[in-house]
Amino acid sequence: MQPSTRRRQNSALEAATFMPAASAGTEAALSKPRFQLDLWLCFTVQNWLLDVGRPVAMVTGRSPLKSSLSCRYLPLFLVLFLFFSGCFSHGKQEAKMPAAAWMLLVPTAAYYWYLITEGQTFILFIFTFFAMTATVMRQRRRGMVPDADGLFMLYSFSAALFLVAVWVACLWSDGVLRKKHPGLIYVPQPRAVCTLHLQPEAHA
Repeated sequence: MQPSTRRRQNSALEAATFMPAASAGTEAALSKPRFQLDLWLCFTVQNWLLDVGRPVAMVTGRSPLKSSLSCRYLPLFLVLFLFFSGCFSHGKQEAKMPAAAWMLLVPTAAYYWYLITEGQTFILFIFTFFAMTATVMRQRRRGMVPDADGLFMLYSFSAALFLVAVWVACLWSDGVLRKKHPGLIYVPQPRAVCTLHLQPEAHA
């Protein structure tokens, strides 16, 4: 009886020792921030189809729909900033972007570039980016860092600004576009560039 009793006691001790460790590992896995792949994929595909597809049809003359430009995109930038405000986790957790996030970074940044240039939303975009940067600085003082979704938004906004800078630099000396876009903020519209350089017969 004694050997069997000792074996049962040892098994019970091993089980009691293993259960807290397994429970802690499960809680850590559940509390780790997860990249919202389905959300960002739907966001990117939907915006490319609705915002980019429609002006392309307008250029080709298939759909003379109207757009309300900056006022239309004000709720979008507000929602993006509010979503970003919740994309933070404790500083002890290592925040990294998964491979899926890096794959979506290019089309998302390209969409933001299109939003800035064609929609003429540079002011809304840059103010949102400044607000996001200020939020990161404030949250870091509280011991919080951006999670995977937060990093994705920061990187995609930064990449979009880089694309806009390259776009403006390439068209900086275009006199015709300068007349079409007067003022301090010079961000030519892709539709205007397409009409000017790819459809010269329209200006004949």
